[in-house]
Amino acid sequence: SVVPPAANGTISVIAGSSFPTLFSPLRVGAHLLRNRVAQAALSSTWNEAGGVGARQIAMYAARALAGVAMIVTESLNAHTQQHPGTRVRAAEENQFDSLCSWAEAVE
Repeated sequence: SVVPPAANGTISVIAGSSFPTLFSPLRVGAHLLRNRVAQAALSSTWNEAGGVGARQIAMYAARALAGVAMIVTESLNAHTQQHPGTRVRAAEENQFDSLCSWAEAVE
């Protein structure tokens, strides 16, 4: 079992855990993750006018705050000719600010 995160964001594992290294740091390339908790990609469909929506930002920020060390974002439109559907249009320059806000919320 796990003790809730301390004020400094560290998480302690109680002896006898089935996953003794889950909350220990992990180096991935040049990055040092604070633990081994990761969120796989998902599709929220919460974009706003093709940009990252406030609801999306809040959801990802809450997961980062809860201790998820690595978050894989949902699929994005990476080319201006793609059908927009419900994806964030990452290839459009007018979406740059919302993408930056999203990244800052989870750092």
